[in-house]
Amino acid sequence: MSQTKTARLNALYERLKSANGISIKDLAAEFEVSAKTIQRDFKALQRFGAYKSGRLLYLDESLAKDELANDERVVLGILSKLARASGKGFYLKAKPLLTRLSQQIEQPIYINTQSESLDDSDLLNFDFIEKAITKRVELAFEYESKAYQIKPFKLAYFGGFWYVLGFDKKDELFKKFYFKAMKNLQSLERSFALDERVEKRLKNAHSVWFNLDEPFLVRLLIDKEVSKYFKRRHLIGATLYEQADESIVLELEISHEMQIKPLIYEYIPHIRVIEPAWLNETLKKELSDFAKSL
Repeated sequence: MSQTKTARLNALYERLKSANGISIKDLAAEFEVSAKTIQRDFKALQRFGAYKSGRLLYLDESLAKDELANDERVVLGILSKLARASGKGFYLKAKPLLTRLSQQIEQPIYINTQSESLDDSDLLNFDFIEKAITKRVELAFEYESKAYQIKPFKLAYFGGFWYVLGFDKKDELFKKFYFKAMKNLQSLERSFALDERVEKRLKNAHSVWFNLDEPFLVRLLIDKEVSKYFKRRHLIGATLYEQADESIVLELEISHEMQIKPLIYEYIPHIRVIEPAWLNETLKKELSDFAKSL
């Protein structure tokens, strides 16, 4: 068969990928070229995973090389795992793009994101909402059997689930909508502006309990037995102050008590509330009521 070098290399790549080992002699006969030509082509394909074992040539895509630095390849590996965790539909669309960036995307990385899956219809809605947010146009949709019109300003990922944040046109209140429960989406093509204060407060949104109320300061004392875990984890907006006894004082501005209560309960008895006093009293009552219920 008469082929250009590029066409022959592509054909040889596919042939090696589908074959369970094939000799240079057989390939030369199949492609109607000399054995030396096949050897040169084989060398060109080695960076794409071609290798020789005994007298036979093979191709393993996982052996492909790229021009990425190791840390860049690790980042791509993490993105691949996150895409896989987001569901088959999302992963099948993301994998070709990631593979184009790196032929060696498989990594010894385990990520437990506990995230929900997104199917094809979800991805279409996601793209639709993202465009509305980018263009700053209003959205109409059905949610839990009710009709809404909102000014959308963020797609947010909290605790493994996607939410749409926006202002309800009816009462101008800030609301959060579970993304997958939004039905019959429509763009109203009415533009809106977003207050800079909203943008600023959004930067401290680290849980679904976040709202736009005036934030208040929380100060926690973390015992030295668990202080290392707080040094490792990244809490958005938090500041850590190391103490002489290796304990830590954590300061964080929040807008709702449920942004911090799960963390406090997770580390009892190694964590205490310094301020606000009312939060400390709330926790005492909740723990006392729970103990009485046992």
